[in-house]
Amino acid sequence: MAATVVLVHGAWHGAWCWEHVISLLDDAAVPSIAIDLPGHGASTAPLSDLAGDAAALRTVLDSLDNAIVCGHSYGGAVISEGAADHTAVRHLVVIAGFPLAVGESCATVGADELAPEDTRTALGAALVSHDDGTSTIDPERAIDLFYDDCAPDDAAKAVDRLDAQSWAELGGVATRAAWPEIPSTYAVCTEDHAVSPALQQVLARRCTHTLEWSTSHSPFVSRPELVANLLIELASTTIAPAPTPATRETEHSMTSDTNQSEYRERAHSALDKLKAQIDELRVQADLAQAEVRDRLTPGIESLRKRQGEALAKLDDAQKAGGEAWKSVAQQAEQVVSELGDTFSKVATEMQSAAGAAGAAAAKGRDAFLDEWRKEREARHKLLDK
Repeated sequence: MAATVVLVHGAWHGAWCWEHVISLLDDAAVPSIAIDLPGHGASTAPLSDLAGDAAALRTVLDSLDNAIVCGHSYGGAVISEGAADHTAVRHLVVIAGFPLAVGESCATVGADELAPEDTRTALGAALVSHDDGTSTIDPERAIDLFYDDCAPDDAAKAVDRLDAQSWAELGGVATRAAWPEIPSTYAVCTEDHAVSPALQQVLARRCTHTLEWSTSHSPFVSRPELVANLLIELASTTIAPAPTPATRETEHSMTSDTNQSEYRERAHSALDKLKAQIDELRVQADLAQAEVRDRLTPGIESLRKRQGEALAKLDDAQKAGGEAWKSVAQQAEQVVSELGDTFSKVATEMQSAAGAAGAAAAKGRDAFLDEWRKEREARHKLLDK
């Protein structure tokens, strides 16, 4: 049986927004659940915050053994928070959304990588803020903002169903992140007027795979077949239930030594390559003007420190031996995975701040990060065996 697709709507929306996608999933015999976050759609609960929305998702996931979790826009933040460490989740799909790192919010993500003009969209002008701590969307601006490539009837119906969004949701700070641990796909909506495509490209680097769709912010309305086909493929190829702890223990006992050796070798190789990239950043920073050097040095030193932490945890994993190494290696992998994203931020800042030196620092960065993501996926498979 195919995995169950769990659909999480974005801000000002409800489960209703997935109805065209659900129809196509039904036709393909792929089970799905579209949830209304608290206070949205048909939910009679009060509006919550990011933590409350993630808890609502987690309650649904607790009833499943094998799930593909798809989040749109703000829903991307919800699934990253709510799916973290959940054994039922096999793949994450983020559509024009926010796979946040710990400590980030939807309001702050991307500020270190992009200039304000690169993240600005029509959303600001369409927002109507209220004294009760909520916001709504100006209906006169909603079609251009969300549905400008949708059929007129579909767009009008959608506008009529938009509801209020709590600022506590949009400003909620992530405390967990699923995307460094779970395979993921990011769909960039290149004609989006609500979430900057430039910001989407930055966030897509955090995910395992990236797609580009020439759609507005709402492909589930304008091009539901794009969304459904992706989910059908993932659900149909992810048919094995998530292993129970007992199953994991049995499998691990058979392959532990081999997996441990290969994982450690891959992780050390990745860290060695990262060290070379960090050293190159340091050289370029030293060649830059003092103001740029002072601005970048803390980030570079932080990278060096975090790399040392990762190596120490890898050594702890080796010393643990037996099956215990897996739990320690998971901690190491969290640090190793985060290092690549931190490196990307620092290198991007170098490129924007240091002119020719920045260009030199950026040379080969994209190829390195592409290899880094592929290696991360390979390491995760070893930890999942």
